[in-house]
Amino acid sequence: MKKITVVMTRHAKNVKGMLEQNELALSRELGYEALSEFVFDVVITSPLPRAIHTAFAIVTGQMALNEERGLLAPGLWPVMPEFGSDAMFGEMTAPEGFRGRAAQVGNCTALWELHPEQKVRSWQKAMMDALEQVADNMHGDATVLHVSHSPCIELTLQGFAERNNFLLPEGAYNIKELESVVVEFAQEQEGEKFVIKSAKKILAPEA
Repeated sequence: MKKITVVMTRHAKNVKGMLEQNELALSRELGYEALSEFVFDVVITSPLPRAIHTAFAIVTGQMALNEERGLLAPGLWPVMPEFGSDAMFGEMTAPEGFRGRAAQVGNCTALWELHPEQKVRSWQKAMMDALEQVADNMHGDATVLHVSHSPCIELTLQGFAERNNFLLPEGAYNIKELESVVVEFAQEQEGEKFVIKSAKKILAPEA
């Protein structure tokens, strides 16, 4: 059995797409403290600066721990547009009233309510396929840091949870800035689909 642990973290709060120093500090704190139990083999992010900068800050926070453990920094994959782009978010938020509804029920629920099901399924499938490709390319068990955006994390989690009727932790469909959902995926045999075996939510550091 192959096990892949994915720490799915929403980027830090941003101003016009950029992170302020206090948000970078919170991201480093997240890496050093709340995520200290994990040793990341690979880091993946969306192409957007707020996700990339958050990921680098989290890894920076872990560098001191890695030095104590005698470990190198994790590998960084090329950015993955399946997990968010300006064009994608422009399309997602285009329906009138989307942002107000998302503030009430979360991005994931708002997407299903305000878009055709076929469109949401196409986004979800692309995200699931991309994450499964990452898992397939890991040689043996591995731990992955995935930093992207709430609709991407929520849709991906929902799709995998539906695959094997897994009950996700409370709040998994309404991820706030710097919150994480840690998911253990398992593949029983090579070539089979990955399924969720366990999941837990980690709250963001206090500002």
